[in-house]
Amino acid sequence: MMDRRNDVPEAGDTVLQLLAALLDDQARVARAEAALAAAKKRMALSEQRLGRLRAGRGAEVRESAPAAAVTLRTRIVEAMKARRGEVLTPAKIAALVGATNRDSVRNTLLVLAGQGRIEKVGVGQYRAKGG
Repeated sequence: MMDRRNDVPEAGDTVLQLLAALLDDQARVARAEAALAAAKKRMALSEQRLGRLRAGRGAEVRESAPAAAVTLRTRIVEAMKARRGEVLTPAKIAALVGATNRDSVRNTLLVLAGQGRIEKVGVGQYRAKGG
């Protein structure tokens, strides 16, 4: 078989073996390119969500703060404080904080209500504490 370190075919290699090695290398490159494209897409979505979050919260999100430092709990509490008194659903809150997984928003809302950081006013209805 071919010596992959130097890409030099050995004496016993057949054309089919060389072609198989080439196809294997092309498939590996295609998978790497697909993974890179997916990572770029996730990065662009994260940047869009951060932009929406900054626009909704104004100067509260500092440019120097890494996006990962702003937890879902923090984003939810801040969004609800900005709409104090308004009863919000998990779907509405997910849209406000740029979350794509409503189940995680729903679970986070239950945790926050259990901690007393927000109020649960009905089935699937929440508002900021003191609203």
